Amino acid sequence: MFGRLKFSMSMIFGLLLIIVVLFMPRGIGYYLYLFDLKYLSRIESFFRRARKMEGKFVDTKFGKIRPLEHGSGENTIIFVHGNLASAIWFKEMFKILPDNYKAYALNLPNFGFSEHIEMVDIKTYSDALHEFVNALKLDNFILLGHSFGGAVVIKYAIEHTEKLSKLVLVDPVPINALKTPEESNPILELYKNNPEHLEKSLKAIAPTYENEKFFKLAVSEALKMHPKCFTENARVLEK
Repeated sequence: MFGRLKFSMSMIFGLLLIIVVLFMPRGIGYYLYLFDLKYLSRIESFFRRARKMEGKFVDTKFGKIRPLEHGSGENTIIFVHGNLASAIWFKEMFKILPDNYKAYALNLPNFGFSEHIEMVDIKTYSDALHEFVNALKLDNFILLGHSFGGAVVIKYAIEHTEKLSKLVLVDPVPINALKTPEESNPILELYKNNPEHLEKSLKAIAPTYENEKFFKLAVSEALKMHPKCFTENARVLEK
């Protein structure tokens, strides 16, 4: 009886091996990876997007904009984040600001907890920033833009120079446009529903920063970005 059972199991394993060879030529691990990519990562992304909001909204004609605020000094500084980012990227900077500063880090439309809009271009983001500034009656402020946000604040400075006391650019996109290769689009699309790959990309922006809690939060906020912006934000920098 034991021999017959052993023979039976051998037959089963042999049949499974044939199925793997015929229908899974790249190996089981590869197809498990695809299953994770297509289904499990999407489920994780859904729950990460559902993170509870903190802070308040500012109403504009470009929808509700959610800023983070810090301090109550007489000098005002506004931080504008980059692509795949949000206001939380500036939270650490809040801690080192002098007491005589009032800081705002806003989430542009289509980012973080701010509302989604259909228009995706630098002019629209700049106009949304101007709406935010006017809603809070801000004037004579320092404006800082990082990366993609650099393009936004350059546009703003050109059109509203009188509002600024200083313009600060941190690793901005080139002023003469930035071309993203078409072959990069599938990778950008992958970020929509793959927290693991997105986290690796964000960590590459700040390779010496080792705050795991921050990056988990940054990924959750990045996943809230308007789905079409994962590729469209890159395209608008080509103009």
